[in-house]
Amino acid sequence: MTTETIKSYPTKKLFIDILTKDIDVKHCVLDLIDNSIDSYIRKGYSDEREVSINIRNGSFEIFDNCGGINKETLINDVFRFGVEELKRDKPTMGLFGIGLKRAVFKLGEIIKLETDDGKDLSILDLDINKWQRSKEWDMEFETGSTKLDKGNKPYTKITVNKIYDDIKNKMNLPSFINDLSEATHIVYTKFIERGISIIINKNKLEAYPITVTYDDRYNPQRYIGKIDGINVDIICGIDPSEKRKKIKIGDKGWNFFCNDRLILVGDTSEASGWSGKDGRLPKYHNIYNEFKGLVFLTSDDPSKLPLNTSKTGLNLEDKVYNNILTKMIETARPIIKYLTKKYDKEKTESDDLEISIEELIKSSEEIKVEKVEIRNLAKKISFKAPQLKPKPISVKIRYEKPKIMVDKVKNHLKVTTLKAVGEKTFDYYVKMEEVL
Repeated sequence: MTTETIKSYPTKKLFIDILTKDIDVKHCVLDLIDNSIDSYIRKGYSDEREVSINIRNGSFEIFDNCGGINKETLINDVFRFGVEELKRDKPTMGLFGIGLKRAVFKLGEIIKLETDDGKDLSILDLDINKWQRSKEWDMEFETGSTKLDKGNKPYTKITVNKIYDDIKNKMNLPSFINDLSEATHIVYTKFIERGISIIINKNKLEAYPITVTYDDRYNPQRYIGKIDGINVDIICGIDPSEKRKKIKIGDKGWNFFCNDRLILVGDTSEASGWSGKDGRLPKYHNIYNEFKGLVFLTSDDPSKLPLNTSKTGLNLEDKVYNNILTKMIETARPIIKYLTKKYDKEKTESDDLEISIEELIKSSEEIKVEKVEIRNLAKKISFKAPQLKPKPISVKIRYEKPKIMVDKVKNHLKVTTLKAVGEKTFDYYVKMEEVL
């Protein structure tokens, strides 16, 4: 008998495939922005900085002057598959040290990373295909003393060329740049407010205002506390000015921030409690379109935050999240109870008779409210809303008529719902017969 050795070491292709399989192009770009902003936070900056993205002619470039990458980190962490230990002592988003790697490996074949942290200038040129064919896992890069002039800020620039064809075709679509810009200015709105300019194809993005209705008539409900070592700030209110019609992004449902990065926007799913089960919120319905919930979680150890690995959603199995969800539901209950009472009749009828919300809105009075930005909101505040007026006792009238005739009456009355047909014809009879 002789002893042989089974080759069990992994291939580079396996690592790349695993890293890039479940992330889309937009979230690749967001991962790279995360790295820039994390650098800003770790350096403790408070002055204005910039993250600039250029996508054109089959190439991708991201530049930031948020501190650069020191040589030791570049050697030991940036492109290493499996970082031994991440330093977690600032409210960053870096969880597993994989964001930059999977982003650039997903996008294209040729990568150039240039960074100057004010001490060392380092340049890495990487041909992915050539590196995959090599038996060595290490990557060579050039390094030397900083070349920053006095007053210039430490920077990092990553360029990806030979973008893969399917990704290049997607990036060339005007809709991709629009979607990316829309997502970016919402996801990073709190960082834009803090002075980080984010520019995409020379278009500087504005912060998305995070506001809540707060005036003499309407107050939100707020909870501030600590849950499992995470600082938690939950704000729930209503926005009656929207009249449940065209809703802007983030103006209904739950908006969930982790270390100031928006993770969920306008969520009305079971993930944020809208399940109808005991101890949860009711199943979401249009009568709750005026509800707006904001959740801010912060921790100097981002591993404590209930995030999934791609930072695109929440880890619903996390015990911490379930504890936070319980407090979210508790904070939301006064608003949900108010809206249920306010629109309960409409909910019942729209479920039974397929009434459109638009018809219900037309007859309601427009309400003007004052909104304040969250940063200007009082810390201790409880829900307040105008007392609901008692509704007159109503009864339902039901009858059947040939559909062809009902459609003709509907067109003649210029209405779109069966409810409106019934109301108009009833009102007509009362008026013509002078029934008082």
